[in-house]
Amino acid sequence: MRLRAIRLAIIVIISQVSWFACVLGAASNSPWIGPAAGAGTLAFNMLVLEKPLNVLKLALVGALLGLAVETPLILTGLVSYSAPGPLANLPPLWLIALWVVFSTLPNTALAQLHGRVLLQAVLGLVGAPLAYLSGERLGAMAFIGRPILGLGAIGLLWAVAFPTLMAAAKRIGRGPRDRTTRVI
Repeated sequence: MRLRAIRLAIIVIISQVSWFACVLGAASNSPWIGPAAGAGTLAFNMLVLEKPLNVLKLALVGALLGLAVETPLILTGLVSYSAPGPLANLPPLWLIALWVVFSTLPNTALAQLHGRVLLQAVLGLVGAPLAYLSGERLGAMAFIGRPILGLGAIGLLWAVAFPTLMAAAKRIGRGPRDRTTRVI
């Protein structure tokens, strides 16, 4: 049990370091740092988790979900991201890397949230705007116009996106007898 807690702590720490690498990389006009950190986090999880192909599948779902959530925020002009990507109306790669990093958590550090859809929605509604606000304060993005509108849209989108990612994780992820990790 103690080894499992240590493994989960390492996964959470790596995810947090990746979050800061993505955000601070974008803020300092080094947007390549985010995708590199995301790829490293994904590779690490694929090495330590029992079913690496499932980790990769969930990362793909996370990237697609990120496109679905972030694109409307850009197109409506509610937010502007530092170090924009190659296509003006799509999210930058560093931001998609953040979604990939986050997608490594539902079957590990956030596994206790499976089956608690209302709690997932509330956490998305409240937690995501706080994370975006942090990213804005660090210089990785800006709210256009009234920030409350952008924060509200982010909260509503994440109130749907987080339960969607958790459902995909449960479906793709682990069976009831699977272990969280296999190495470390």
